[in-house]
Amino acid sequence: MGFYLRYHRYSQIPFPGESLDEYSFSWLGLSLIEQGIPIATSGLPSYKHLYKYINVDQYYHSGAIPNPIPIDQPWFDHPPLLGLITGGYSFIKGVRNFSDASVIYIRKPMLIIGTLNIILLFIFITLIYNKYAALIASLIYSTDPLIVISSRMVQAENLIITFFLLSLISFFLYIKKNNNNFLWLAITFSGLATLTKVSGWSVPIALILLSNFFSTKKLENFLKILGGNLAMFSLFIFYGFSYNIHLFLSVWMTNSGRYFREGLLSFYNLFTTQNITRDFSSGWILAGWIAVFIIAFQVKQKSRNLWIILPLLSYLFIFLLFGSENYGWYKFPFYPFLIGGLGLIFYDLIEEGDLLLSIFILVLPFSIMTNRFFPANEISNKMVFYRLGLLGLAAIIFSSFYYKNKLIWRIIILLLISSVIIINIYTNSIINISTWYNKNLLQSI
Repeated sequence: MGFYLRYHRYSQIPFPGESLDEYSFSWLGLSLIEQGIPIATSGLPSYKHLYKYINVDQYYHSGAIPNPIPIDQPWFDHPPLLGLITGGYSFIKGVRNFSDASVIYIRKPMLIIGTLNIILLFIFITLIYNKYAALIASLIYSTDPLIVISSRMVQAENLIITFFLLSLISFFLYIKKNNNNFLWLAITFSGLATLTKVSGWSVPIALILLSNFFSTKKLENFLKILGGNLAMFSLFIFYGFSYNIHLFLSVWMTNSGRYFREGLLSFYNLFTTQNITRDFSSGWILAGWIAVFIIAFQVKQKSRNLWIILPLLSYLFIFLLFGSENYGWYKFPFYPFLIGGLGLIFYDLIEEGDLLLSIFILVLPFSIMTNRFFPANEISNKMVFYRLGLLGLAAIIFSSFYYKNKLIWRIIILLLISSVIIINIYTNSIINISTWYNKNLLQSI
């Protein structure tokens, strides 16, 4: 199901060209394979831009600003790993020119990566807690429209999620089995994250923090994790130096002094704004932050919850340190941990039969997505159903204070979660080119 939802209209939504990064990463890989030179597009002043009209996916017929695209070589904005994956797939499919690198090709590997991330999240939550919490988390992660659409994009953050989860799974097995092979596997995956994008350094930071809490070999692990990641990241430095050391250093000096437009406001926007290439409301993400806040204070489950909290804090640190603009993809690596936190909380609430808190958390995704069924011009005709439903819900909540049969409340909670997931699936089915351009509709989905 997760793959199908991602595959459905994958080449249409987000609209091709809304983020030039998708093409840039793929052009990078394609040029490395074909010419042995990293070529892509950048807005950094370090380069001497060569401006070209590249009408990929009919870019200039889609309402885009009719300006040529700056093409730069050698290109050092990011490491080339993601580009080699998407550009390599395009090359296998016969693409040889930048103008032919359509989203039909370059997004295909992202569908596999996005589906793999669902499986990895299930494995991760199963390891740190149990398969039932993992099932809830993976169902939400599979169907939340914001995550479904986000995971289609050729953005490095989607691949960082893969290496983040692989690294955490490996490190958990190292702690559990005391087998150094798993430690080196975790270090390898974290190193690959740093070779995806500089924000991938959140992964080794998370491993170091987890080691401090769960391992008796704190200093030894610190040196191994830091040393291993520096050794792997040095491959990118050597790669840059081999092409043009002065340009490489100039690009990274420019990046280090990049204007942080959002500032600490970005921390506020994490809770108040969801976006991809445009605003796209998702109650699941806000519910995830609430869940993470709750589990942060669950003392009895501290050892379980730290596997969610510490990776989240690690990426939050990198997010605030390196952020510049309010791009939606900068937030992608938060999502598996927020939804993982929801899985843990919902399992606990089902076990306890806590209907009130379950409804409180579910109101956020439920209200945002069901608003799609009640547009402003029709709401007057449906207010009677809304009020009857609200009264019925209030009666159920009131009954739960007096009728203590946990089985009944567990069934009701499961039915409520299932109904919102069904709404997730339906919402995915109605998102098309028309709704994508309807800003008000997207914000209500």
